[in-house]
Amino acid sequence: MAPLSARGRGLSLALALALALSLSLSLSLWAPRAARALDGDHALRLKLEGGYDCVTYRPLALGLAGAAPTQEGADRARVHGGYALAEASYALSASWVLAAGYWEGRYEEGRARRKAVAGARYQLDVFHYVPWLGAQLSYDVGRAGWARALPPPAAGGASPGAVDVAGARLQWGLELGVDRRLSPAHAVSLTFRWLNAAETPPSGVAVGLSWTYHWALLDPFAP
Repeated sequence: MAPLSARGRGLSLALALALALSLSLSLSLWAPRAARALDGDHALRLKLEGGYDCVTYRPLALGLAGAAPTQEGADRARVHGGYALAEASYALSASWVLAAGYWEGRYEEGRARRKAVAGARYQLDVFHYVPWLGAQLSYDVGRAGWARALPPPAAGGASPGAVDVAGARLQWGLELGVDRRLSPAHAVSLTFRWLNAAETPPSGVAVGLSWTYHWALLDPFAP
């Protein structure tokens, strides 16, 4: 699949944001006005999310004659795709939430990533809308299509192997989102994520929409 042009990527992102805003506005018009965020301590949530993901990485760069290619000094390249996330979270309080889940992304050129993700978030209840900020760690538990074979040396012979251009498996990042509470049990969300790795990036930017179901649990320490 041919990579999208800069204009095409911009139009795709603008379309995704327009759809997200339209959905949020439509839901806000018919959602019950009495729907407030009733999450306090000991609330369990299940989230299903999908969206657009852009991964920036370093391809292989050819060195001097006879030298093996390397990622050092290579120009950055991008692949575009979509992702799905299934996540469970637990509210420690009305403000702090712990979350863990499973992420699967599919990209151009037949590439794929499967990740285990975990993080912590701080949320602020503002009537029907709940903005939040979080930090996330992710670890690749599976990859496909990221290996690039090294050419044989100049003197001839077999290829010395392949390099996985997907880089480090462990990544860290930031999340920014807003929940729209439809009822005490249901919410929809718009989320923006930025991920990076300490060494051998890629980095990634993702925009997604999600639906969340909330359970209010009993406090085992309540008098």
